[in-house]
This record gives sequence, C-alpha cells and structure tokens, in this order.
Amino acid sequence: MSINNRWFQLCASLVAMIMIANLQYAWTLFVEPMQKGTGWQRSDIQAAFALFIVLLWALGKYIELPPQLHIASLLPEWHGVILALVCLLQFASSLIIDRRYETQIGRNYFWVIWYPMAYWLISLSTTLVALPKTLLRRRSKRATWTSPDRGIR
Repeated sequence: MSINNRWFQLCASLVAMIMIANLQYAWTLFVEPMQKGTGWQRSDIQAAFALFIVLLWALGKYIELPPQLHIASLLPEWHGVILALVCLLQFASSLIIDRRYETQIGRNYFWVIWYPMAYWLISLSTTLVALPKTLLRRRSKRATWTSPDRGIR
C-alpha cells in the first residue's frame, strides 16, 4: 500500500486524530460542573485557569506556598514536550498529504504551530477585557452590540 493511496491517508489521519483527541479534550470533563455552577463558557474557565496558574507561579517566587500549590516552572515537563511532538508530527503528516496539491506548503510548517497560540492569546485577551466590564456593569443596563457604521445601507 502506497502513501499516495487515499485509503491509507484516511486511515493514517484517523489514527493521528484519535491519538491526540483523548489528551486534547480531557480537561473538558472536569470543567462541566464548574460551567453549570457559574454559567461561564469553557473558554472563560480555561482563561481563568491559565491566569490562576500564572498567579500561583508568580506568588511562589515571593512567598512560600504549600507543595500542592507550588508551580516550579511555566515550561512544560516531559509529557508536555511529547504532546507537542505528537502535534508537530500530526502537522507534518497533514503537510505531506497536502503537498501534492500545494507544492510550496512546506514553508508554512514553522508558522503552523504558532496559530493555536495566537488564537488562544486573542481569546484570553478578549475574555480578560470583557469579563470585568460585564461583571461590573449596572444591573439595569442591557448588554447590546453597537456595530460601527461601515457605509453599508
């Protein structure tokens, strides 16, 4: 069976997705009770967890924290590196499959890993700006979206 066979490509893609999906979405199992209790979206809870981890790490630099709360480093440990390598292998396999249709796609390999990080940072920034504005607004004031006039009538 050749690598150019479409059935081989389909099966290889499915195996790669199954390998990464279990780890990628496992955290959502623990978020559902929090989501029901607070009414927050999953992205808000993820941003709050990320902010909490950064705050714990920064606090640990100045005061002694209990061992359960101490975060030694924000850099990933060995299992985080393995997850990143599996992700890079998945990107490489998709680029190899797509290079038949786009010959210059290989030059995007370096940038493909930064897209999720940029997307997450934009989402985090939006949540951190919008959440205080939402929580601190007057109760009687309605939340409405005012779109700027773009000259379209």
